[in-house]
Amino acid sequence: MKEYTTQATANFDPTGTKASQFQFYFGPNNYRLLQSMDNYKVSNFDNDLQELVYLGWPIVKWINRYFTLYVFDFFTRMGLPMGIVLLLITLLLRVIVYAPTKKSYLSSAKMRVLKPKVDEIAAKYPKEEDAMKRQQEMMLLYSQYGVSPMGGCLPMLIQMPIWIAMFNFVPNAIELRQQSFLWADDLSTYDSLLSWDYEVWG
Repeated sequence: MKEYTTQATANFDPTGTKASQFQFYFGPNNYRLLQSMDNYKVSNFDNDLQELVYLGWPIVKWINRYFTLYVFDFFTRMGLPMGIVLLLITLLLRVIVYAPTKKSYLSSAKMRVLKPKVDEIAAKYPKEEDAMKRQQEMMLLYSQYGVSPMGGCLPMLIQMPIWIAMFNFVPNAIELRQQSFLWADDLSTYDSLLSWDYEVWG
């Protein structure tokens, strides 16, 4: 069990009669619960307590806030085990990124097919002074077969924020804490399939 210590200061006038109001929250870092705390604020100042739950960098946070959380809430309200919820979210994400993934695979396959021709062009213009001519022929070859050298990378880059969002969401979702699934004892933390009690080195 972790123990935390904190302290805070408040300015007040001991000779005055103005009352000071304080609110304290002791509970889990549940995003929706913290978000609802704004309904009980003592002033017009937005508490934004849900920001205490780390959801990642700005673009990743946006994905988690407006997509992952809603999908996660939808599946959890169905009463499914948390392991099944994560599997369903993963399957849904795979469907979403299917198009860019397929395009990336096709582009990589075309590049492998064209590699012998690319090697022929490289062998035809081996000198540094022929670099421009070599590059021009390669680009002509790519355009003839409808292949882009970056065609396999860009679709993968598009997917990265989505998967990074999931990597940030899972460890910080309090609902997954101490929830087991199959061999995993706690879905909110890392899992080790193999462990030993002796040192690897020495």
